[in-house]
Amino acid sequence: LSGDAVEAISSAGNLSDLPFDENDHLSTHVLAVPAGKCGSLLEDTVDFEDGSHGHQWMELEGEAFDSVFGHLGSYADFSSDEVTDFNTDCLAVCLEKGTRLNSS
Repeated sequence: LSGDAVEAISSAGNLSDLPFDENDHLSTHVLAVPAGKCGSLLEDTVDFEDGSHGHQWMELEGEAFDSVFGHLGSYADFSSDEVTDFNTDCLAVCLEKGTRLNSS
């Protein structure tokens, strides 16, 4: 990823902080990254702006991070001083528009 900087990335500490509609489905596509170091690096490396192609960039921490990225490592793994390059040290995931808040 390279190019124009992303402005004002939203953050979520809980899944309920994501943009859900009245039916508890995501109201937009969300491109999510771990909050902190990866979010800061993202602002300098992404090649399209927040909202481009109907996607919203969001930084995840706390319960939201654990729910989406927890199976891949701890939050500390993506916020340490060893994280220096978004393309090699960070994760990103697209959460599809229409995804339900709860699977039950």
